[in-house]
Amino acid sequence: MRRIATVVLLLLFVLFGGYTALWFVIADRMRDEIVQWAAREREHKLDVSWENLRVGGYPLAFRIEAGGLRLRDLMPGRAAEARAPLMQASAHPWNFRSWAIALPAGLTAISGPAEAPRATLTAQTVSGTV
Repeated sequence: MRRIATVVLLLLFVLFGGYTALWFVIADRMRDEIVQWAAREREHKLDVSWENLRVGGYPLAFRIEAGGLRLRDLMPGRAAEARAPLMQASAHPWNFRSWAIALPAGLTAISGPAEAPRATLTAQTVSGTV
């Protein structure tokens, strides 16, 4: 009986260790993919930047947080910008098809040049599921 308990504990330890390693590999990959996506968008005249980017949520979620998020349209004659102090996105490891996205500190979007905007949108909070 003692031998079975040892084998079960060892198996659980190996499974937990494997899951932990896989979780951190996926989290690092997510961060890298976001950075690469932002670089690709620059080729399409969209500047996506942030002050800090973090992936957390271990063990039961993946939570992406971007502080100081800023999106700017770089096309000549099409000035537009959106800013959010904090963007949060989260998904469960078993379902990457459903992401909850929130901008808990709000969003400011400006259409037109900063010195003479055509329209300004301000939201106190924004949330949704994709």
